[in-house]
Amino acid sequence: MKHILWVVLTTISLSAFSQHIKIDKKKLEFLKNETHVLVKFKYDNLSFNADNLSEIVFIDYFEEKMASRQKDSTGWTHAYFKHKDSLWQEAYVSKLNETLERYQAPIFSLDESLSTNYYMLVEVSWIYAGYDIGIAKSPSKVKLKLHIFEQDTKKKMTTIPVGITTADNDKEDNDSEWTYLRRIQNAFTISGFKLGIALKRVFDKK
Repeated sequence: MKHILWVVLTTISLSAFSQHIKIDKKKLEFLKNETHVLVKFKYDNLSFNADNLSEIVFIDYFEEKMASRQKDSTGWTHAYFKHKDSLWQEAYVSKLNETLERYQAPIFSLDESLSTNYYMLVEVSWIYAGYDIGIAKSPSKVKLKLHIFEQDTKKKMTTIPVGITTADNDKEDNDSEWTYLRRIQNAFTISGFKLGIALKRVFDKK
């Protein structure tokens, strides 16, 4: 049993590492002098699933689906915006900081009250929640592009094209209240991990 668990965890780890983010180390040297970097998320032109549904169509589709099953569609919509505006972002930033905690890296924060010299804009352009029907499953996916700006001048310092991140889902996700939204959160978490791995090249160990 322990051997099987080790194989599963190793497979997930290798999957995450294989989704490599390419960075220009020299273009990010300025971050070495920073203690904090503000993180903002942008969802303009966001689309969903293989057929690239707009956010409005996506929400309408799920509200109708929930209503047809005599479930609380209003509750689902509220949960969606909570995940989008809070939980997905927190999962991303938390995993990014966790991955860099042994390095002399700035703390990435969603707290807009902080005074920072730079901010990182996370542009989310596509989301796919995947599925798990027992006999078949598909990983969740999210497509991101990162831009780092100087706070005062709004000068763009660099762009990091992350591309598509995939994340495996497990039984715990299926048992959660909002399974679809939880699976998407996994993809944001893995994307934050990927960025942290890439940024280790920039910072020295503590």
